[in-house]
Amino acid sequence: MGYRLRVMPRHSMNSCAVDRLEVYGVHPSTEITTASALHSTILLHAHVDTMKVCLLAAKHDIFDLAVSSSSHLLSFSLNKITDDIATRMGPIYMTRLFSLHRGRLVSLKRLLSSSPHLHPPSPKCSLKMQNSVTKAWRLASAYLLWQDRPDLSSSYIDSVFRSLPERVSCELCKWAFQCHIQVMTAGWQNVKSTI
Repeated sequence: MGYRLRVMPRHSMNSCAVDRLEVYGVHPSTEITTASALHSTILLHAHVDTMKVCLLAAKHDIFDLAVSSSSHLLSFSLNKITDDIATRMGPIYMTRLFSLHRGRLVSLKRLLSSSPHLHPPSPKCSLKMQNSVTKAWRLASAYLLWQDRPDLSSSYIDSVFRSLPERVSCELCKWAFQCHIQVMTAGWQNVKSTI
């Protein structure tokens, strides 16, 4: 009678080894810390099997692993969370995940709500012309907010706004626009991206 060896795909993570640690008296939550090799090894799978890594962290209450892998869940659509995932994740980590998504979207809305500063009207640039710049900012902001994505990158946000001043002839307006983009994208980079 022959035995079949079950080979796991190289990109797949098998959490059985971590689950078995307790059988040998080893508690995963105390052994899998940011300084451990096992933490680094499991984290390698976070970009492919993000939910599996987070569920493993929740199951064994491995907070460091949950934090380290949570940024990969920014692109995970919360409406894909099944009852099984919710049960396995538990209320603490589920709340933290929802708070992370919501917090980032609230911060994005706050950052986009302010428009570039207006300068005193001049013969070359009237208040009406400046209002068109403000309107363009608001339209681009609405476009970004409509996407409802907490995983937007600063470079993507920057690219959406960078195309707008090309149509503006006033150098003061362009300068104010560019400065405001820099402040806004820097603010977005500083928004917390982990639970």
